[in-house]
Amino acid sequence: MLQDRTWLLIGRKMADEASPQELKELEEILKTNPELHFSLQALTEIWHQSPAENLKEIDTAYQQHLERLKKELADHPLSNYDSIDNSPIFATSRPSFFKRKSFMVAMLASALLLTIAGVFYSKPSGAETASANATPADLASEISTRNGSKSQIVLPDGTKVSLNAGSKLTYDKTFGEKIRNVQLTGEAYFDVVHNAEKPFIIHTTAMEIKVLGTEFNVKSYPDENTTEASLIRGSIEVTLRDKRAEKIILKPNEKLVVSNDIAEEVTETVAKPKKPIHSTPLISLGHVNYFSLDSTILETSWVNNRLVFQDESFEQVATRMSRWYGVEFEFEDTSIQNLRFTGNFRNETIDEALKAMRITADFNYKIMADKHIIITKN
Repeated sequence: MLQDRTWLLIGRKMADEASPQELKELEEILKTNPELHFSLQALTEIWHQSPAENLKEIDTAYQQHLERLKKELADHPLSNYDSIDNSPIFATSRPSFFKRKSFMVAMLASALLLTIAGVFYSKPSGAETASANATPADLASEISTRNGSKSQIVLPDGTKVSLNAGSKLTYDKTFGEKIRNVQLTGEAYFDVVHNAEKPFIIHTTAMEIKVLGTEFNVKSYPDENTTEASLIRGSIEVTLRDKRAEKIILKPNEKLVVSNDIAEEVTETVAKPKKPIHSTPLISLGHVNYFSLDSTILETSWVNNRLVFQDESFEQVATRMSRWYGVEFEFEDTSIQNLRFTGNFRNETIDEALKAMRITADFNYKIMADKHIIITKN
């Protein structure tokens, strides 16, 4: 019954026919099952996509998808239906021509069906993880993105989060009860709903960021040397995760950069003051950077689906392009890594981007079948 009711509420919400009471009921279901947020958000976005241009390809893909989906649903305990072919997804006859939006909504709806079935009929798994002795309140919801993809999600409190490629955001079942705690690995842009009684706290490797309601960007990839917090609007309080537990208040358009191994470096500096300190500053407070051509904020350009870099080394650019396009770079000569680039890409393929970069620098490249890119000298 709860499964059917959830589908009804989702359908009414997407059709803009849900009453305030129904929206509140759906919100309570999502709070109880936060793992549904990602699928619902993706389904809502695709609902508004434009029609397909190549209907023949979509028709073929539709049929292939139905066959795969039937096999997956056959293994699921959906007791509501006598057989797979009688389920709502397969019972309706398919029109000879249809729009891509309809196909994509069907795909996302079926994925959401599997998610809901997992919630209502089985123990949490996959995105939900818990320790062996965990209670239900300890279960964590996890949203992650692969390299080459990004996502937008809405947390149970209404906070909007844009998650960059190769990133992960987790929060537990107690989110929003007394405090709003999330753990971030990677990069995310937050638009936090104001709630003075329930502070929003982001935990990263090198810092903890406390906010009441504001917009800001946080970058904390495990394979990079620094963690960054860039404030766009409002105010945030940053606590460094070292022995000093130093607190720093950021103002709009300010940016804080902290070494990821700050605790280790600070400890060594205190114990052995004569030992040379790392060339990268442990803490750097400045302003966000603007792209010289159009004044775009570099730190948040990715949110608008733009890959923008200004006077960065090939090594730095390759790291960002690896996540952006879902590829891997290999430099046959390390000296090429020191080449400097300024660029602005939106819809270009990796091949088009590299061709554009070759206009200003002397290098060759080869794109392998496995998305492995080899960079060589001319």
